[in-house]
Amino acid sequence: MFIENINELEGVKKYICGSPNLCKFLEQNGLKYVYSYQLSKARNNRTMWVFIMTPELSELLTQWSQNKPQNRVK
Repeated sequence: MFIENINELEGVKKYICGSPNLCKFLEQNGLKYVYSYQLSKARNNRTMWVFIMTPELSELLTQWSQNKPQNRVK
């Protein structure tokens, strides 16, 4: 999906991902985020990735939560 204007996403269910590991997992399984943004310095400049909620994404999130790795990326 290609988004030319962020207003095209109004009314579309989105999933906001703040985990680099989860984002990598989703991309390795063929999903691509539609945009990303960086939080403020007060929130450690974390990157957040926004995906469109689809049945495929929902299935991958369930799979991730059942098999989630315990180590974290800092």
